[in-house]
Amino acid sequence: MNNSGYLNPIFINGTIFFKGGASGEAKLNFNRYSNEVLFISQKGDTLSVAQPETVSYVQIGTETLYFYQNLILLKITHNRIAPDLYVGQIVSYIGKEKKGAFGTYSAVGSINSAPSVSTPGELTSRISPDENIIYKINTYYYLSDSSNNFYPAKKIQFSKRFPQYAKETSTFFKTHEIDFNKKENLLQVTNYLQGLKP
Repeated sequence: MNNSGYLNPIFINGTIFFKGGASGEAKLNFNRYSNEVLFISQKGDTLSVAQPETVSYVQIGTETLYFYQNLILLKITHNRIAPDLYVGQIVSYIGKEKKGAFGTYSAVGSINSAPSVSTPGELTSRISPDENIIYKINTYYYLSDSSNNFYPAKKIQFSKRFPQYAKETSTFFKTHEIDFNKKENLLQVTNYLQGLKP
C-alpha cells in the first residue's frame, strides 16, 4: 500500500466476481482511506463498487480482496490448505495540525482556508498549504476456513475453527511468543500449519 492510500499507484486491470457466478472486468484500485474498491467507467469516471454484498471477491492484478462486514480484506496468503490470513484496515479522521514556529506542527481548531479534502465518513475538512491532515489507522487480521468464512485471527480461533490442529497449535503457542496483532507472528503460525498433515 503506497502513501496515497491506494493499493496500486495507478488503476490496473482487474475482475469483480459476483456471488451469482457473473464477473466484470475494469480498471480497478482499492483506497484504504475511503475503504472502497474503485473502478474507471466507460465514460472515464471514477466510481465505487456498489452493493458489495453481491460481490464474492475482487481480483486486482495479483491481489485478492473480499468484502466482510464494514471491512475490505486483502488476502495475504494463498495456502494449500486453510487457514489463510487476511488484513483489513479502518482509517479514521483525527484532526489536523498547522505549521508553527521553527517548522513544527501543532493541533489546530477552526481554520478559515479555501481548499478542502473529503475524509472517511463523508466529513469534509478545509485545509491550508501549511497543514497536515491526521489519520488513525486500525489494522485487523482475519483467518478463513476452507469455506471462506472469516474469523478474527486470535488464539482461540485456531483451536476452535481448526480442531484438527488443536494439539499442534497448543504446543506451538507454548513454545513461541505470538503477538496476534502482528502479521509476521501470524504468518509464523499459518506457515507452521502448512507443514502439518491435516
